[in-house]
Amino acid sequence: MAKLKDGIFGPASGSIGNVIISSRNGVPYIRSKPAKVHNPRTPKQLAAREKLTLLNRILCKLKPIIAMGFPDRPAVSVAQLI
Repeated sequence: MAKLKDGIFGPASGSIGNVIISSRNGVPYIRSKPAKVHNPRTPKQLAAREKLTLLNRILCKLKPIIAMGFPDRPAVSVAQLI
């Protein structure tokens, strides 16, 4: 489901059919959904995903503490850093 935040002429996010609407750093993007995901799930891929999942859980719990150390900075999600 797509969301129109400021009416029909405002920013949108979400998906409509096979079209994905998003924005990154304030710039809107429109892309299509991948036709087929090539995901063999090798043991190395699964190990890497488990490590990233663990790291993400740790960072989510530490986010309020980190935010106290940087009160002048706006909150940034991990997805924006990538």
